[in-house]
Amino acid sequence: MLCLFFSAALHAQSNIIIFAPSGDQLADRTAGDVKQLLAERDVSANIVNSIDELSDQLDANSRVLAIGNRACDAAMFEVVGVEVLCGLINHYFQPGDIGLTNVAYLPLEVPSTEYFKLAKLMVPQAETVGVLLGPESHHRERYYSALAQAEGMQAELSLLSLTSNPVTSLDPAMRKSQVFMVLPDAADFNRAVAPWVLQLSLRYRMPLLGYSFNYANAGAIASLYQSREDLAANLVNRLFDAKAIMQFSIRLNYAVAQNLGIELFSEQEYLELLRGKQP
Repeated sequence: MLCLFFSAALHAQSNIIIFAPSGDQLADRTAGDVKQLLAERDVSANIVNSIDELSDQLDANSRVLAIGNRACDAAMFEVVGVEVLCGLINHYFQPGDIGLTNVAYLPLEVPSTEYFKLAKLMVPQAETVGVLLGPESHHRERYYSALAQAEGMQAELSLLSLTSNPVTSLDPAMRKSQVFMVLPDAADFNRAVAPWVLQLSLRYRMPLLGYSFNYANAGAIASLYQSREDLAANLVNRLFDAKAIMQFSIRLNYAVAQNLGIELFSEQEYLELLRGKQP
């Protein structure tokens, strides 16, 4: 099983290597955050910025944290014989896609289950939830339908590509839904469809949930995302516990909620509800 090599035994291991490629500022900042969190647990770690530098420091007791897409891609194919945990990645891997037993990954996206739970918490009367599907997520139709059903809703799926007409593709699902969500997909697709989704949600007075902090700032009622602090904490927690629960954040737009006539709890209360705690 992936991640079994990460455990509390890290306290006894001295060769934790954090690989953050040169030129990737977010990866570099996250690497520094991770190193600091490890130091607070009395675990030392080295940060390297190139695959050659990484190779020079590898030994049989090494554990590698590859931060960012470039680091993960390089480590997956260049690091042999030691375990690698990839973080800060937006490859939409499914279990088994990698095919390498020494590689585990911690994706950027918040688990999809949380979006459907949040949608029902915010709009309890919702019977239909609209879901935008893109080129990387079109194969998840049955999965998203099952998640919606688990929350007592029917999924109205809207499948788009970069060549689709956003208005004609989104309009039917928007008309049939009481709440709508945009989940992460390919980066170029995400950028292209965001303005259209936001514009149509405004037209139909649709509560919209997004995957990025910026969605809530731009007019969505809520965003679920990993903050910089979440990213570092999740990587360190996963090192010590393969089953560690992902830490994530929520951003609410109370002005939008008020305009839609929806009364919201606090951000902290929603996080507690999503974790199964009473506010």
